[in-house]
Amino acid sequence: MNSIPKLCWFALVCSSAAFAQATAGSGAVGGTIRDTYGDGIPDTTIEVTNETLGLHQSVMTTDDGVFYVPALPPAPGYKVKVTRSGFIDWNSAPITVSVGETLSFRIDLQADATSRRVTGKAGAVVDDHQLSGDTVLGEQQVDGLPLRQRKVDPLILQALTANGGATNAKLSILGQGLSKEILTDGLVTSSGYFTQQQPLPNTVSLGTLEGVQVIYADPSAEIRDGMTGTINTATRGGTNSFHGAAYEYLRLPGLTAAGRFSLGNTLLHGRNQTGAGVSGPILADRLFFFTNLEILNDHFDGLNRITNPAIADPGGLTVTVANCKATAALCANAIKFIQSQMNIQVPLSQRALNGIARLDYQFSGNNRINLEFNLANSLAPNAQQVANAVSNGGLLGIVRNTRDDSRFVKLAWTTTPGASVFNEVRVGLAQNHFFQPATYSPGLSTGGYDALNLENASIGNSTTGSNLNIEQSYQIVDNFTASGGPNTIEFGVDYSRDHYYINQLNTDGEYFYSSLTNFASDLGTTTGKNYSYYTQSFGVPRSDLSYKQIGVYGQNTLKLSKKLTLNFGLRWEKPSNPQPPVYNTAYYQTASIASPNLDLIPRVGIAYQLNPKTAIRGGFGYFFTPFYGQLLDALYLGGAQAQQSQLAAINPTQTNSPAFPKTITTSIPPGGVTELMYSSSKLRNPHTQQASLAIERELPAGATVSASYINSRGYKLWTATDSNLASATKTATFTIDNAAGTKVGSFPLPVITARNDNNYSHVYDVENGGSSWYNAMAVELRKRMSHGITLQASYTWSHAIDDAQGPMIQGGVPLVTPLIYNSSNRDSSTTDQRQRLTLNATWQPTVTAGDSILARYFINGWQISTIGTIATGLPQTAEVIASGAQVSGITPFFSGTLDGSGAWDRVPFYPVASFRSGTQDNWNLRFTRALPFTERVKGLLMFEAFNLLNSQPITGVNTIAFTATSGVLHPAPGVGTGNAAVGYPYQTNARSCQVAFRVTF
Repeated sequence: MNSIPKLCWFALVCSSAAFAQATAGSGAVGGTIRDTYGDGIPDTTIEVTNETLGLHQSVMTTDDGVFYVPALPPAPGYKVKVTRSGFIDWNSAPITVSVGETLSFRIDLQADATSRRVTGKAGAVVDDHQLSGDTVLGEQQVDGLPLRQRKVDPLILQALTANGGATNAKLSILGQGLSKEILTDGLVTSSGYFTQQQPLPNTVSLGTLEGVQVIYADPSAEIRDGMTGTINTATRGGTNSFHGAAYEYLRLPGLTAAGRFSLGNTLLHGRNQTGAGVSGPILADRLFFFTNLEILNDHFDGLNRITNPAIADPGGLTVTVANCKATAALCANAIKFIQSQMNIQVPLSQRALNGIARLDYQFSGNNRINLEFNLANSLAPNAQQVANAVSNGGLLGIVRNTRDDSRFVKLAWTTTPGASVFNEVRVGLAQNHFFQPATYSPGLSTGGYDALNLENASIGNSTTGSNLNIEQSYQIVDNFTASGGPNTIEFGVDYSRDHYYINQLNTDGEYFYSSLTNFASDLGTTTGKNYSYYTQSFGVPRSDLSYKQIGVYGQNTLKLSKKLTLNFGLRWEKPSNPQPPVYNTAYYQTASIASPNLDLIPRVGIAYQLNPKTAIRGGFGYFFTPFYGQLLDALYLGGAQAQQSQLAAINPTQTNSPAFPKTITTSIPPGGVTELMYSSSKLRNPHTQQASLAIERELPAGATVSASYINSRGYKLWTATDSNLASATKTATFTIDNAAGTKVGSFPLPVITARNDNNYSHVYDVENGGSSWYNAMAVELRKRMSHGITLQASYTWSHAIDDAQGPMIQGGVPLVTPLIYNSSNRDSSTTDQRQRLTLNATWQPTVTAGDSILARYFINGWQISTIGTIATGLPQTAEVIASGAQVSGITPFFSGTLDGSGAWDRVPFYPVASFRSGTQDNWNLRFTRALPFTERVKGLLMFEAFNLLNSQPITGVNTIAFTATSGVLHPAPGVGTGNAAVGYPYQTNARSCQVAFRVTF
């Protein structure tokens, strides 16, 4: 047996398949060649070919009969041929290679008649027991399922541990709502700026994708930042024959239902998505091209509602006069101002263009080059609202043409320098450009252009400043793979540099009011100071910073026996954070941003084949999340020295506080109101320690069923504390009334009345103070195409818990108040979805045999497909709105919260997860009729219904449980009742329908 350098016996990573895991953006084929005695056969030639792609790859088996062919473009039509002197050749049937997965073969060669070896029966088993925690959806599901707005999100939500948020438009995997790592053909194309995850970008159109893999556990060492899951996508390429497609998807407004909270209004209007693509050879068997272009035009309305029970009646139709305790004239003026904004329809639209061009060149049997370029431009009011009927205002003041553009270019070279050696180099540049111009709505003006917030409802201009965010990401990956003996080893280097350019400054401020009475008292005056607090930005609006990270990794997949496989590896990462150019001499912590020196990521896994139809796998590993640009930007400017600074909660009693509705016009903020932010000297990347155990069984008719347990324990989650809050020296006793005004209880609460440094407002210390816990049990059934049916169904029970909840401050970090709430912060996460059932299926029946005109054009050629979800609701937290000083002799420093901290306004005696949104029940259905115009030209006529049963679950509830005045908590009407029905990531979850026509050749 030949010896090879063995990878250091790294302590820990997960096993993926019976052989090494496929590299990002591609698939792989591997396996073992054995004789009739079960011994591995060395020096056997393995040829992997795909005639349509012009691909011919040849490798040799190791001394133990092991072979591995990575970096294969995902596609159908692959064949494997095995040849060895003294043995009969073996050829596979056509197979499909999927993105992110390895097809593992166990092939028993039959001895040639001239050989002295005993002749045995040839056999082969395709081991498609994928031993990583992932969900893979191929071209058939991408093209064949009814996907609303033709987005990739519904496919991602088929993963076992995924769930989609409601009004917050978040996608979570493994109970974590941070940004996701999105790979396109092995290149990171997701934004690295936002700490709290935004709706997924449409980097490439759905018609461009060959397949999607969602990795929720046990990725290879090559995959970085796997704490919140990885979305691995692959685009289509050209082939040896010309192919093309043109399509049009058209929404039917007449078949659109009214939204649950849209007051009977149908808010979705016409939408059409038009696209075309063509692919083929430039040089046969050598050079191929693929290109696709898609255009979207969408028209819809937004309904600006204000349903806050502290403002409006239970139906959200009128302002409740009883909520205003000011004079009749002042109240009438305020009510007229707010009433004019209620239930107003706002015309909205979105236009988008998405295109890709790709070249694949095979200049020898063992060398391939891939070059591709993509652009995606989107223009929409405020980046397109996630809800048609908003419950807390804000639509009227933010209708502006927001641009959201992205680009990426990638160059990859795959080479085979030896018989069992592969090397792949990927170089890429991705750019995201987000711009919101400044906007003013004079109709919402109260005498100034400041934004207005009344009891968490937007009743005036929203943030009026412009916002420009440009992100450029450079990445280079070199991945080396070699096989020898029972080992398949992989080494690699992954270097990335993210450059952020941010230009944003809101020179107009925002007034926050805690009661209709206080707002009415200030409206129409120029001297009123009855607001809770006021914010405004000062200083230089621009920042320019970069973030670098280098990763070095290695892993070994060791075939110990016919049944037992081990996978162990280690990844080391070194982030390099930008350092502030100037710092605050009074706070030395603002001089630097901590950069960890040793992020070690060990991973290990084991796979055991009980029998040819049953496999057990287990894995354990560490998974980190990177530093995001939003957090780095906040820390970069955190010293407030000649840089942008955000005024934090200026109390109306503070010196130089503005009178409503004025804006502070000086370029230098008044003393004592600036906020600071700095990182702990030991700030680290959050990470999880994940463990998984699964058993998978192959069933008849091409089906498999698996049962899995997944545990993910989060450590060092980012949190922030306000170190400027002085220790509470006074305790107030609050009274709790019932709806009739009768006292039913009381509770004491420490109240913060002072700050440690009067030169500043908040002083935020960002640290690793949070933890999380996630446990899931899942069962999944997959059925490959047979008898015209494909099916994938899964059921997941899970529980997500964390103690890092609180209001988000600059940088997207939750503010935790340890003085009061820390002991009771641990509870169900906002992403906690206890039960989730998903199903996608396609049925293509053949009613009658034969090729008669009747059978061909009328009876056969129908296809029915569906994608459905049934899931429980998500938690939301009860709030209390405090107005002014509560208890005589105790003046809270920040009057908008009971404890005076200016932090979280949740009810102290309620748990964090106070309420749950409604149960989700959504089914999409597509009917497709094939139209075979000629042997080469075919048409598809489609009708799609989304949320066929028009089940519109409540996705948001009224969370204001109490209003507090003079130390008494009064129950708010309608607490816990629904106020939103949104389907992630769409504007509404009401039923809609569309027709489509597609022509292919």
